[in-house]
Amino acid sequence: MLQSHLKNFLLAVGARLIESSSFYILTVFVLSYGTFNLHLSKTLLLYAVMSGAIFEVLLIPYFGMLSDLIGRRPVYIAGSLLMGIFAFPFFWLLQTKNPQLIFFAVMFGMCVPHAMMHGAQAAFYSELFKTRIRYSGTAIAYHLSAALSGGLTPLIATGLVEWAHDKTWPVSVYLIIMAIITIICLYMATEKAQKSIS
Repeated sequence: MLQSHLKNFLLAVGARLIESSSFYILTVFVLSYGTFNLHLSKTLLLYAVMSGAIFEVLLIPYFGMLSDLIGRRPVYIAGSLLMGIFAFPFFWLLQTKNPQLIFFAVMFGMCVPHAMMHGAQAAFYSELFKTRIRYSGTAIAYHLSAALSGGLTPLIATGLVEWAHDKTWPVSVYLIIMAIITIICLYMATEKAQKSIS
């Protein structure tokens, strides 16, 4: 697989970086940062994450259908771009310590940019590989990217905040870098939304 589909494999790994890293910021890191650094109620943060997850589940199919109409790349790139743009405002909203703004920050991040990426993702990955190696190519690239970007993100973010003396700008920059890499990978991939892949 790596010999015959190396380019698409690398594009698949890179295409998931902002989706996975932002998810762990929105659902895991927000709990520790909000509780220990901002001294927010853990209950408030958990309700915000839970509400975001419920509404995101409802919106993912919509963005999946949208990707059927206009293509995987436009939806996925738009979500990645929005997440990169939202990297600084997300933390600014948390730092207000206003419950309504905290709910908005978490829910917007999950329900708009993240749902856009997630909605287009499954079909995008399937269309990168030929039928013979589609399952293994998708599975390995998807989970390798998750381990590299998602699994390590809370640890990286905690280290960056500590290094910056409780400032979150390095985490926002980290997310922007992930978004840029993802957008480049998506741009380099071939759009196959209206083509047969069997």
